[in-house]
Amino acid sequence: MSHDDSLELSIEAKLQQENKILQLELAANKARLEEQAAEIHNLKYQPRLEKTYQSRVQEIMGGQREIYLSHPLPGRVDLITNQCVVEIKKLENFSSAFGQLLHYKAKLQGTEHEQKTYVVYLFGKVTEEEKQVLEKMADLAQFQLIIDKEIKDFMDEDELTTRDKLRMVIG
Repeated sequence: MSHDDSLELSIEAKLQQENKILQLELAANKARLEEQAAEIHNLKYQPRLEKTYQSRVQEIMGGQREIYLSHPLPGRVDLITNQCVVEIKKLENFSSAFGQLLHYKAKLQGTEHEQKTYVVYLFGKVTEEEKQVLEKMADLAQFQLIIDKEIKDFMDEDELTTRDKLRMVIG
């Protein structure tokens, strides 16, 4: 009884060809999944830099950023508009924001900025209890309070660099 090896070779060649096709499809699917994961990461990314929020607020309200106040007790106001003096900080730095704004309000007494609205602009996640305390602080200090929980689709060059560095660290 003779055995015909040609049929086995033909089947083996077809299986190898199908295996190569499946490996190529798997690689393509993996690349698509990686692209989608990067896209999702970009969509979920929230800006972290104060400078990014300064740019955004200036874009909305106008005015000038980083106004230097000279000696004694020098400092830089984040934003001054025709109507407002604004200090912008991450939520966890709320005490610095209130302190700096109080400092600027004292320094700007007797100037064209004296009658403007003084605004504490905080960004980040806030609980209801934290919000109530912050609102009470703003009332006591006679400041306007703005809490920006998140912004998306607004990044400047520095924020893009930060996002890319985070992406490299995370994966």
